[in-house]
Amino acid sequence: MPSHKQQKGAAGENLAAAMLEKKGYVIMERNYRFLKAEVDLIAFLPAKDYTRGGDLVFVEVKWRRNADFATPEAAVSEAKKTQFA
Repeated sequence: MPSHKQQKGAAGENLAAAMLEKKGYVIMERNYRFLKAEVDLIAFLPAKDYTRGGDLVFVEVKWRRNADFATPEAAVSEAKKTQFA
């Protein structure tokens, strides 16, 4: 059975995925792993002019009650940012 923290994380990821889908993104992968790296969501936003393709977005979801602890950007380390670069 998942821990309370894992359940909150999954709920946050579901909320983020639903918000992205509402904005037109297609969720391609959830909890994608490559070697030691993991990213919560990989989403694709098709361009209106499909000949251009679209945007591939890597999403790391952070669940916070408020921004008093840290900004979402501060919660993702430089090492994590470069794992998929």
